[in-house]
Amino acid sequence: MRKLIIRFLAWLLAVVDPPASELYFVFSDGTTTHKVKHMNSTIKGTTPLLLAVLCADAAGHAIKPEVSVSDAALATAVLSDDGLTITVTPVGPLGKFTVTATSGALSASDDIEIVADEAAVLTLTEVTPAA
Repeated sequence: MRKLIIRFLAWLLAVVDPPASELYFVFSDGTTTHKVKHMNSTIKGTTPLLLAVLCADAAGHAIKPEVSVSDAALATAVLSDDGLTITVTPVGPLGKFTVTATSGALSASDDIEIVADEAAVLTLTEVTPAA
């Protein structure tokens, strides 16, 4: 009887909170949509980066993954309310960090590098050499 109850509870948990069966970052190159487990992205200056993420159970129902940043001094990562996008916002100096989405044993990651933005101002000033 006890084994039957344990099996029933395991089944009930799987129905109520089904485990994710796939977790990917999704991007399009203009002609094809790609699903990838690992990406390498670049952020220029303080421009936020928007990542599309797909986390679904075996029936195709969306599941919100957990999101983490390897170095909170460099950036924050916020999952949207619907769980379909992650907004990565640089907060620190130039550097490299990783954003990881996880659900159970599944994970997808993006190694991101913050690089200097293009120059916004260029000023030439005449100076007199010191004698």
